Amino acid sequence: QYHLARLYADSASPNTDHKRAYELYRAIVEEHAATIDVDDDIRAPYVGKALAAYAGYWLKGLPEVGLEPNAEQAAFFLQQAATFFRDPDAQFELAKLYLKGEGVPEDRKKALGWLAILTQEGHSGAQAFFADLLWRGKIVQKDEKRALALITVAVENAPANDRIWIEETYKSIYCGTSNGARTQADGLIASFRKYYT
Repeated sequence: QYHLARLYADSASPNTDHKRAYELYRAIVEEHAATIDVDDDIRAPYVGKALAAYAGYWLKGLPEVGLEPNAEQAAFFLQQAATFFRDPDAQFELAKLYLKGEGVPEDRKKALGWLAILTQEGHSGAQAFFADLLWRGKIVQKDEKRALALITVAVENAPANDRIWIEETYKSIYCGTSNGARTQADGLIASFRKYYT
């Protein structure tokens, strides 16, 4: 069910059908989210990922099923996936909501905490997002060399479905970084590869 839902949810697939993807994710959530044994059932990670994907539809809305955007409901499902199922993608999405105060009270400390943990655990999306924060000097202190080193590692870690936006972020940071910062970043990249992959 989960893999079929992912196939339908892929906007680049010839089989894209967001209505069916939504219905499959909802069926998984309704059947298993409240009853599955997170520690002993091998299906638990898929339920967590289904919850995260289901939350994504609540966040953006889905006109095909009459679903209006609802950030609070999306945050509720992401909280379940992030904490109970320990799904890293849900943790990443939840961190972004905390940064914006969307669906949850704004909490930069909590958001940066999630991002730091995910970055250390090799989550390429969190690494790229955090690199962009470092590059722009948003919320955290601007640091060109750390931004370039981190986005380089993120590109290397990126799965196919995230590669496009992460590579775009890399190009933006690399092209805007001075030669001096690029040279300094080289030393950090080896260290980051060791600890952040």
